Amino acid sequence: MIAVTPLVVCALVCILFSLIPTTLGFASGFLRGLLIGLGMGALLPLAHGARKQNVPRKILWLPAAFLSILLVYQYLTFEGMLSIPALYFLNVTVVDSRHMIETSILTFLSCLLFITRKPA
Repeated sequence: MIAVTPLVVCALVCILFSLIPTTLGFASGFLRGLLIGLGMGALLPLAHGARKQNVPRKILWLPAAFLSILLVYQYLTFEGMLSIPALYFLNVTVVDSRHMIETSILTFLSCLLFITRKPA
């Protein structure tokens, strides 16, 4: 069962990935990145990556916060609401998939932080 689970998750992500239309612009890449990140996050318990002693939670909040700010900035520049000339290299075009990768990593970090949270 352990050997089959990653293959099933991969197949599920691939099927759902192909169902997301590319005509949605920024939202298309964001949804695809979210799907990839959730797929990776679903495999964390299987890989024993959710052990509380293995995860430096305080450090992981920093890149998650940075990626959140970056994605908001990219969305605002994509919609034409904000433009900072010094940060032109962060701007996203329709054919660019950087925000999909950033969203994947952010979702994975969020899953990791959620799984390793301290119980209330």
